[in-house]
Amino acid sequence: MTLSERFFPKQVRIESKLDVSFASTEDVQYERVYEAEQTRVEGRPLYLGFGFARSRFFWAAVAMVALFVGLIARAVWMQGIQGGRYHAMAEQNRLREVPVWPRRGVIRDRNGVVLAENAPRFQVTVVPRDVPIESEERSAELSNAARLLAISVKDLEPIVSVTGTRMDEAVLVADSVSYDQALAFAVALPNLTGFRLDARPKRSYPHSNEVESLAHILGYVGKISEDELATRRADGYQRVDELGKTGIERSVEAKLRGRVGSRTYEADARGHLKGRSAHHRLPPTKVGRGGFRG
Repeated sequence: MTLSERFFPKQVRIESKLDVSFASTEDVQYERVYEAEQTRVEGRPLYLGFGFARSRFFWAAVAMVALFVGLIARAVWMQGIQGGRYHAMAEQNRLREVPVWPRRGVIRDRNGVVLAENAPRFQVTVVPRDVPIESEERSAELSNAARLLAISVKDLEPIVSVTGTRMDEAVLVADSVSYDQALAFAVALPNLTGFRLDARPKRSYPHSNEVESLAHILGYVGKISEDELATRRADGYQRVDELGKTGIERSVEAKLRGRVGSRTYEADARGHLKGRSAHHRLPPTKVGRGGFRG
């Protein structure tokens, strides 16, 4: 026994039993890795999941093409065919048309004495659609408006809770607001979305107390009713309008009322008016015969 055999017997045995063989170049060249019989070992696939048949791939491609065609058709419909309608809706959301109320015509007698004229007053109106929808913000805004106008929140709730087309119409909240109330309301107005403070003329009859029969002749002006609004809406009357109820005020209503103008303002997402647009239509001022002037 040699010295190496004495001290390294296991190494000698391993080397004697080790049989290393290498694949030839031809075996590697003809190996078919992607065929089905080469990708299975003992009947089990070498990959995870399930196979994707060619028919399934075809129908998946058809579905994707159909979805793509549908999206293109929808885009053409919205941008091309219905483009004008959606543009008008976007402009309506961006712009707010605020009415400019005309001064009601002055009534004089044949000597030029004023029998019916206009006196200044403040009114508060609200557009229900512009009032916040969130309950907490809505409740805080209504409470603040009710406090400034010295009215109950219960009186405001039915006004702002309307539905349908009435949501876009201004509704009268408070009439003949005092100067101090109007000043306080104007300061808080930037935080009261949907509310507006308007200066509208109020009808005044200087000689009605002196001549009792004059009131029956001149008549009076009152808030438009629902029935009157239904018949006069085509003439431009709105829910916050007033009209002659009796006497001369009623018989020559068309001449005394004048025409309502409008100013267009840009509004933000919360409905706050930011700046005046270039589009506006102001009511004309008329001077007629017989002392009528509007």
